[in-house]
Amino acid sequence: MVAYRKGQVEERQYAVSVAYKTDMSVKPDVLYSFFKTQIEFPIPALVHGTFDLSANRNHLNETPLNKIVLEAACRLLIDTAIRIDTSAVDYAPLRLLSLKKDFPIELTWTRIDEFYHCAITESKVFPTVNFEYISFYDNPKFYESKIADYVNGEYFNQLMLYNEDVAVRRLIKKLAKLSSSNLKYEYDAISKGIDSLLPKMNIKERAALCIEFLTEYNTPTKENIPPKFIIDSDNKPVNNRHYVFLPPETKDGDFPQPPRFASLVYMQRGLLSAFRDVLVTNVTLRTLAERLSALNVREYNLTEIIRSVISKLNNREHRDSKNTQKCCVEMLLWLWKISKSGRLQEINMQSFRVPVVARDGKIRSADILYLDKGYGNEITENLFVSRDDLFIASPQVYGIRPDEINEFNEFLVGVGIAKYPRIIHKEIGPLPPAYKAILIRNFDYPIIAGDSVYSISDMAHASVPRVNVEIIEHYEEILEKAATKNIIAWLRLDDSARSLVTSKFEQSQKSIGYVSKGNQQYDRQTSNKISCFMRYEFSQRLWIEVISMRYSVSQCLLRNGTNELLLPYVIEPDLDSYISNLSQPASEKSDIRLLLTKIGASETFADLSTNALYGILLKLPSFDENGDISKALYQSIIDAHGISVLEEENANYKKFMESGMVYCKNVRAFINIQSALYLTEKTVSKEILKNFNLIAIPSRQSQETIKKYFDVNSIKLKGTIVGTPSIHTLDSEFVEDFNSFKVYAFCYRTRNAKQSEITSIKSIRVRLCDTIEANYGGEKVALDDYSFIRGNDGVYVKAPAGMYNMEQLRNDLSFCAAMAEVITSTVDIQDDKLFQCLRSLYGQQDSGRQKLILQDFDDLGVLAASKEALDLIQSRQEMFLTACEQIGGKDKLIEIRQLASKLNFDDINSVSNVEALLEIMQILEIDVPEFNDNSEFVIDLRIYYSDKIRCLVEQYRQKYKNALFASFADKGIVEKKGFLKQFNNFINFNYLLTNTKNFNVQNAFYEQWPILSKQTEADADAKWKENREVFAIDRDNGIIADLLADIENDSLMYFDAFDELTKRYDIKLAEWKKQDEVDSAIQKPKEAPTAPIEVINVSAAPPSLPANCHSNGSGNRSAGTQRERNKALWGAFAEEVVYRTFVQNLKDVKWVSENAKKKGVNPEGVGGLGYDLTYVNDNGETRYVEIKSTVGSAITFMITVNELSFAERNHQRYEVALVTNIGDESNRKIYRLQGLFSYLDGENRHGNSKFTISSDDYTVFCVAQ
Repeated sequence: MVAYRKGQVEERQYAVSVAYKTDMSVKPDVLYSFFKTQIEFPIPALVHGTFDLSANRNHLNETPLNKIVLEAACRLLIDTAIRIDTSAVDYAPLRLLSLKKDFPIELTWTRIDEFYHCAITESKVFPTVNFEYISFYDNPKFYESKIADYVNGEYFNQLMLYNEDVAVRRLIKKLAKLSSSNLKYEYDAISKGIDSLLPKMNIKERAALCIEFLTEYNTPTKENIPPKFIIDSDNKPVNNRHYVFLPPETKDGDFPQPPRFASLVYMQRGLLSAFRDVLVTNVTLRTLAERLSALNVREYNLTEIIRSVISKLNNREHRDSKNTQKCCVEMLLWLWKISKSGRLQEINMQSFRVPVVARDGKIRSADILYLDKGYGNEITENLFVSRDDLFIASPQVYGIRPDEINEFNEFLVGVGIAKYPRIIHKEIGPLPPAYKAILIRNFDYPIIAGDSVYSISDMAHASVPRVNVEIIEHYEEILEKAATKNIIAWLRLDDSARSLVTSKFEQSQKSIGYVSKGNQQYDRQTSNKISCFMRYEFSQRLWIEVISMRYSVSQCLLRNGTNELLLPYVIEPDLDSYISNLSQPASEKSDIRLLLTKIGASETFADLSTNALYGILLKLPSFDENGDISKALYQSIIDAHGISVLEEENANYKKFMESGMVYCKNVRAFINIQSALYLTEKTVSKEILKNFNLIAIPSRQSQETIKKYFDVNSIKLKGTIVGTPSIHTLDSEFVEDFNSFKVYAFCYRTRNAKQSEITSIKSIRVRLCDTIEANYGGEKVALDDYSFIRGNDGVYVKAPAGMYNMEQLRNDLSFCAAMAEVITSTVDIQDDKLFQCLRSLYGQQDSGRQKLILQDFDDLGVLAASKEALDLIQSRQEMFLTACEQIGGKDKLIEIRQLASKLNFDDINSVSNVEALLEIMQILEIDVPEFNDNSEFVIDLRIYYSDKIRCLVEQYRQKYKNALFASFADKGIVEKKGFLKQFNNFINFNYLLTNTKNFNVQNAFYEQWPILSKQTEADADAKWKENREVFAIDRDNGIIADLLADIENDSLMYFDAFDELTKRYDIKLAEWKKQDEVDSAIQKPKEAPTAPIEVINVSAAPPSLPANCHSNGSGNRSAGTQRERNKALWGAFAEEVVYRTFVQNLKDVKWVSENAKKKGVNPEGVGGLGYDLTYVNDNGETRYVEIKSTVGSAITFMITVNELSFAERNHQRYEVALVTNIGDESNRKIYRLQGLFSYLDGENRHGNSKFTISSDDYTVFCVAQ
């Protein structure tokens, strides 16, 4: 088809023409001007014009003529499209006009794109479902879904036909964008139009249109009502505000039918089939319900049924009518019936906000109501007086029998009814100033927010408007109106509420919003250090009843005797009046005290605020005549080393420091603090002290604390001795004993003492006197018993009368106190704990003092350090050199001194010392016994020789075994049974070792075992493994292990004695079968993994610990009720755990116990060695490891006499590997206890610093340091 048009511009004529095919198959894509140009023109037609072309005739010149000709061509194209002759209204015109792509950039100057699309919008080329063409001015509608295939008529005059052509769709969207048109109908308009057509549609059309509609409009709002696509089982359209359920696939489902009032609506089954046909034949009901959810279509399942029933109830008019109440009861009982079937367990019923009948007759949501006393919950009933609106209606309303109440209660809690006041999250603000101060003080600093860093001083001036916290529902009303007794009863039973109100910080991470000073930007910080708001409120609000008045917890002082005397600062609550259970008053009173303390009540005066403390101090002189409260207050502050926060800007604090008074014990009156003094020492004559005003604080307390909190100075008494004191007859014994005592006393100061302190203790001299006269400020007095005074040449102490021996002095507690005070005053340290230790120490003889040091320090090394610091001992190195000088003379000392510097004097017989010791013996030209006779040392080279012998045994054990094996090859069964017994003799042979430097280890060894000189190619172990593998075929490995535990059977395994072994195996098999009948329930370990290793230091367990510890034993001795056979399994398991772990971490690890043999790891594994495993350390020394295990984490295990004896003989190279939590793989650990049996001087297995041991079953108890 061809269209042609002429025109003229300023006497210049032009012509344009368009040629196209009815199937739109023309694809020139360029303009023509007599010839083909290179100018793109992306339409399905050939366009020709008399253009003004460039010199190469391929491009348009930018001339007015070309713009006019191009526009004329577009007009001709549009007119041609309008005149296309088709038999029906369709998209042929638009197909001709649709661009395949955008106009080329080189035509931009013509603005042809805008001209072309504007010209189309004006043209009636847009086909509608009512078979008319309209223009874009008619506001056409177009959907990419197939809605247009199913609708027409007066409501859809603007609706264009459905079209899938990409170019056409692209053109329509572009025109809509250019004209700012909405291609879709408004929700209400299309809904109304569809509703008008639905009655005439068949089921399949209805279903298909519904799916297409939901493709376009899937999110209706409350204002938008969708078309009534759904019809119910009675063929009636369904109100879209109601739930409609897909028909159940079974007759009644599998749960109780809903109440009648719910009147559930079901979709017509034919419509359901139509939906499945439209979508996919095998579409599930759940998938279909999700697809139709915008129409309130629900799958027939319990969750959706419950939601529908509740919705019906909530949407009823006359919500609180009797009929609605009846429906509400019916619904709750229906839910309870479902609950009893177990169907509600996986449904979050609280999310439904189930409506229930409250006690006031109103219908209320379950999540705001509580159980009352009718449900056995008097606790919450007592918190809310006359609040029927907060409780669920009585059980009688729901027809619940008394025997059903407990079960019904559980159900009610499940649907949202609470037993106790709920804890809810809330953002609070503005904040109470006091809470803000606590919040800022307790926050983690510095606070980093972006590039800003805030300190506590920054935050003190910050604005903190909002904080996220947890609060207890209705807490204000509870604290204002409920009785104290009832509140406490609630908090004692409600774990959640009690935990919240007693927590220092919010129990989960919360956020705080703030604006810092100088920075107006609002920041929010999340932290686990947000001070607990509920604790603050419960501590500050007035809810503690005392004599008909209410006070805050922060005002409470839990101290007897203060009553109302200290108001308005503190009040003593009557805890007895808050007790609910009179059968256990003491226990309950203790619990109430602890609860109030955790909330914020003060147990002692030291717990008070600065304002309260100093307010009380100012008030005390007016009524505390005997000073009882004052003395208690002073001691409380001293014991606590002050209060938590001392606010020196507080008004009461300032007033006390200016004019306060304190109670003085010697004058029994309150004295101004400027005139009061504090006595640091007790051992001062009373005659001297009567002239001083002494604050009622015991001596030897912290002078710094007394000065800081009471501004009282310590008394400085300086006296001089008058004449010569009368020396006591016990003085010489006393001086010797005191010099010994001060060495023990200094043990408590060795770690912190300065040189001046060391000098003072070292130089102190104390004399014991009968009488001492002294002058204090011009007054001569005789010192009282136990008093002492310092003179130019020492300290003189007055002994009490009637003392005739040192034992009497040590038994006199006051004299022991005086000696302790001599030490503490000498070093000028007022520490009551130190004083008490020294007082106890002086009351002992040296042996008892040493035990006390061992008990307090777990180590006598501190005593040696004390002696060394006070120059009261000679070092062991110096002692050794002195002995060498006495034996060999000074000439040899220079050479010996160099060798001695290499020695370890803490363990003189260490293997590392032997070479140097032998060289020293050579220099001195003496043998070891002679050196021992002339020195304080006992050198024993037999330990070294024994180790060398052991190394030779290890070196040649396989060679010996192979040679012995070869020599047994031709012997009979009887002799072969003894193979391993003879081999074990080689391993454990007791050599005759002499403690002399001339002993030859090599000769002693080879002379004993001449068979080592023989050569053989036999390999005993390889033969044993080969035979065991053959023998194990079709046999039980456990029974084989049991069989080979007998050394004779094990010997036979080396020599192919299968017939004999088979007979013995069959006997074992019968025994095992019998035992297996009773062993099936016994727990057995799994395959052994590795475990983490930790080397720890231990000390002896306190006396109370062993009674509470339960060991799982060791090796073959796991404790408990398991049978011996199972104990052996766990013992072997522990050994394998340690073996596997040590192999990965240490060198030359060998598993040597009988369990190693049972596991097939070591054919020579044997029991009774005293250890289970060996390894070689970095110094080349063989270390012995005994493996123990325990079911828990306590460091306790049983040990045999043989193991203990071996451990003590080889203590330098012996350690215990304790596998804790043996049955718990996630918490299992290996503790390495090294040097456990290396005792200090004076220690033994029954008394040492590292462990305690029971005398009956040899159970070892330790604690980690």
